[in-house]
Amino acid sequence: MSGPIPMILYLNEIQTPAIFIASIPANQVAMIKVFSSFVGAEGNGAGGVLAIYTKQQSDLTNSLTTSADIFQYKGYSIIKEFYSPDYTNDIVKEKAAGQDKRITLCWQPDIIMDGTIKKVPVHFFNNDRTKSFKVVVEGIAEEGKMVLIEKVIAPQTKGF
Repeated sequence: MSGPIPMILYLNEIQTPAIFIASIPANQVAMIKVFSSFVGAEGNGAGGVLAIYTKQQSDLTNSLTTSADIFQYKGYSIIKEFYSPDYTNDIVKEKAAGQDKRITLCWQPDIIMDGTIKKVPVHFFNNDRTKSFKVVVEGIAEEGKMVLIEKVIAPQTKGF
């Protein structure tokens, strides 16, 4: 509202002063839309239009009745273990004979370096189709800078 051209405010499609909108509790707001311009407003809403829609009566009666009914939903995240077969085990070797078509061969998301270890060993079994490897290392350096290293490792062919 402090810009050179004030934003026009609408409450349920009726132009409304900001002081009235400020008194509406946040739990009664259903949707807010921002328009950079709006033909239906005076001066085409040159300063922009903020349209606020409140919940209808049926939505308000279906809402939570007391503060004791309020709960926090932390989200839902499935943690799936990365499949990396161990072909030293004879049962795994028999079960997967000729069937290993994995694209990602090794996934180690939690490598933490403390500065004393200079090398990190990486052990994995190859799939049945890979001829070269693309190694991607992503992380955050001690200074907080992001690190991205990509390298393709392929067998060297002998020249003629």
